[in-house]
Parts: sequence; C-alpha cells; structure tokens
Amino acid sequence: MKKLKEPLIIKIFLIIYFIFSTFLIITFLITKIELFSIIKYVLILLLVGFGIYLMRHKQLPNLRNSYYLLLALAIFFHIILLFLPYKTPVSDYASFYNNAVSIAKNNTFFDAKYIALFPHLGGYIFLIGLVMKVLSTKYFVYVLVNILFDFFGSFIIYQIFKRQNETELGKIGSLIWLLNPINIVWCSACIPVIVFQNLFLLIIYLFQITISSWKKMPKFLLYSFLLGIILGIANLFRPIIIVVIIAIFLYYFYLFLSKYKIWPLLISILLILIPYFTISKINTAVISNISGYEVSGMPGWNVYVGSTGKCGKWTTKVGKEFDNKIREDDFKTANIHQYFLNKGVKNYQNRSLNKNISFISAKFKFLSTNINGLTTKRMRVQVDTPKILLDIIDFTSIIFVAFCFLSMIASNLKYLKNNQNKMLLFYDLLIIGCTLAHLLLEVSPRYFIPVLCPILVCGLTFFKKEVK
Repeated sequence: MKKLKEPLIIKIFLIIYFIFSTFLIITFLITKIELFSIIKYVLILLLVGFGIYLMRHKQLPNLRNSYYLLLALAIFFHIILLFLPYKTPVSDYASFYNNAVSIAKNNTFFDAKYIALFPHLGGYIFLIGLVMKVLSTKYFVYVLVNILFDFFGSFIIYQIFKRQNETELGKIGSLIWLLNPINIVWCSACIPVIVFQNLFLLIIYLFQITISSWKKMPKFLLYSFLLGIILGIANLFRPIIIVVIIAIFLYYFYLFLSKYKIWPLLISILLILIPYFTISKINTAVISNISGYEVSGMPGWNVYVGSTGKCGKWTTKVGKEFDNKIREDDFKTANIHQYFLNKGVKNYQNRSLNKNISFISAKFKFLSTNINGLTTKRMRVQVDTPKILLDIIDFTSIIFVAFCFLSMIASNLKYLKNNQNKMLLFYDLLIIGCTLAHLLLEVSPRYFIPVLCPILVCGLTFFKKEVK
C-alpha cells in the first residue's frame, strides 16, 4: 500500500473530534454524580484509569489460564437469562413479540399498519418468526437468538485484532464484550439491539478486510460487494446504516486525497450500493405483500418525535397522537410520515436559533447520560429485580461506558502523535455520524447503544503493542 500523506484537514478533524468526544464523556460522568455518591464517582474514575494504565504500560496478561474461566462466567451469565420469569412485553417490545408469533403461526403480521410504516422492524420479526417456527413461540426464543448473536459479536472482535497480530488483545476485547452488563441485559429484550450491534461489528470487520486488500484488486472488489450485502442486511434491523455508507464515502475521499486511484474507489462504492439497495427493495416488496399496504421508508415520525418536548424523546402524548393518526380511514404510509415530517419541521421553525441550540444540547445530554440508565430500567421492567442487583448493573455499566469513552479518547491522542493507525478515522466518522443522526431524530438511548461498537474497537486500539 502506498504511504499515505496526512492532509491537514485530517489533523483538524481529529482535533475537533477530540473536543467532541471529551465533551461526550464529561457530560456522561458529571451527570452520574446525581446518581452516585462522590466516593463511588471517584472510585469509578480510579478503577477505569488504573485499568487503562495497566493495559497500556504493562504487558497484556497471558489469558491462557484465566480466559476459559472468564468465558465460562460469561456463558453462565447469559444462560441465566433463558430461565428468568419475564413479564409480558409492552409497547414496542409487545409489537416485536406479537408480530414474530404471528409470522411463525400464520405467515402474516399481527399489526400490519405498524410494520408498513416502519419496514426496518421486519428484519428482526422475520428472523425471530423463522426461529419460532422451528423451536417455539415462547419468549425464550428471543433471548436465545440475542445470546447467539452476542457471542458471534465477541468472535468478530477477536478476529478484528487477530488479523493485526494482537491475539491477546482480541481475547481481552471479546471478554469485555461478553461480560459488559449492557449487552447482557439487552440480550433479554425482544428488540434488535443486540442483533444490530453484532452486524455493526461485522461491518467494521469487513471494511477493514476490504481496505487491507487494496493491492489485490479482485479481492478488494469482492469484499466491497460482500460489504454491501451485510450493509443491506443490517439495514433491515436499523435504518441508521446510511450513516455507515456516508462514513465509507468520506473515508474513500480521504484515501483519494492520500493519492489512491479514484477508479477502484468508485467501482467499490458502486459494488457496495448495488446489493444494499437491492436488499432494501426486496424487503419493501415482501413487507408490502404481507401487510397489504404500501410501504414508506420516510423518517417523518422520528423527525417529529425528535422535535417535541424538552429533549426530543417519546412521550405518551405523542404516542396517542400517532395512534389516532393511523386509525384514520385513509391510511397511507407516505401521507402519515409526510404529515409528521411537516409538523416536526414546523416545531424547529417556531423556535429561535438560541432555543434550537438549547434543545439540541438537551437532546445530546439525554442521549449521552442514559446509555446505561435505560439498561437498568429495562431490567426492572422485564423482571422483578432486587435493588442491589440493579445497583450492581448500574455501577458496572458506568465502568464499561467510561472505559470505552476514555480509551477511545486516548486512542485518538495516540494517533495524533504517531499518525499510524488510519482506521481510527473511520471509527471516528461512525461515532460522530451516529451521534448527529440521533440528535436529528427521536432521542432514545436504546437506538444509540450500537455506537458502543466502534467506540470499543477504537478504544482497544490504544492498547496495541505496535500500531500498524
């Protein structure tokens, strides 16, 4: 591969990114003072800081004796989830569950209008419905599928670093992934958080392989096509994939500025987009056929919700407005999304510039400070959980998030110093893109959780013995 010349714009971008990510972690940690005593808050910083110091300045531990013990512990925590006495799902969770059961039993949707309005829900519903056809329509099927995907994600993290001759770091990363309480709790929810997270990791892995095969043009183009397929599949679970595609475009532009040939990059983009849009069209046709309604992929409803209240989150009030709208006789998905899109735009127009800035700041604060808080709430809503266990989940999840953010910041500082790890730019583009996208739409921490994928991979890069 040609030696890349570092454009000044990349340096400027990384400085801006450093300010952005530092503000993100400071906002997250400071808000937690409201939840924890000062002693616990200081303990978190000491634990995370000491752990990062040991991993960076000491030789990574040889996991030969402890790896399988920790892996067994991770398996144990996940297996427990299969036997918990779960409550009946409500709200969106009920929609996922009831529609999957309906697909399994009748090959139709339980709530056809809802799925036609939000076709990205179909991927998870079809997946669970197919598994239910084979196993059972009981709730544990959701938990089982999530667990399998979670272990698949840990394998992908291991492979990411194994390819860089960092086997021990790959093992540590895979264990961090499996043992973090956020993933464990969300494995128990009938919602595609875990499945999408691990597809996100697979996208990162495939993109790394694609870029590393630049000199071998047939492989570069083949991996580009495979990447497009995975992007298309992931888009069936969360429509945020457009952010990943934009990040790829920007990264290719960076490669072009670094003297890469333009034509292979353009062909690669084409090979990525063809399967991506083809899979999207197929999904739209299938859902339209099953639901009996024209499908719309517009984000009108999410834009509207993101423009309401104090911080753009879902409320009972906007929920009732949605329910009333879809009950109207003239049900057309495009018209409904356009109606809510117009209302959302009007909400922003009715605010002054200063009020809009304050509103976006409030959305950012809510988003960044509830990644782990919603996890604790999710556990409490699903299962009657002792308070001490909720406190443990909350405390350990803060440690995990703080570790991810702080090590991510450290990775970028290291990059600024030695200019060696170019993939960090791609991770940073993903993190910023996902954050900005969620600030424009409905703010929900559960949608934001997958951004921990590039954050963790980026952060682990800091501990590499030799950056390549």
